[in-house]
Amino acid sequence: MGELDGKVAIITGAGRLRGIGRATAEALAKLGADVVVTGTGRNPDSFPDDEKAIGWKDIETVAERVRDIGRRALPLVIDV
Repeated sequence: MGELDGKVAIITGAGRLRGIGRATAEALAKLGADVVVTGTGRNPDSFPDDEKAIGWKDIETVAERVRDIGRRALPLVIDV
């Protein structure tokens, strides 16, 4: 059981491959939290080349990575 089992974390700005939001979402998932990842829904044409090269899909990719850790994830496109 993780330190954050039963908790839900909401992470804003989680859509970038090299971003702190992505890293935070994955770290909290590893501690047991389910995660809501949010972003503004960037246009894929604006993604950096390293993100394009691996088929990055913004917050959806982050949600997939959280699910791969074994936690629930909900990607939401919002502009706060």
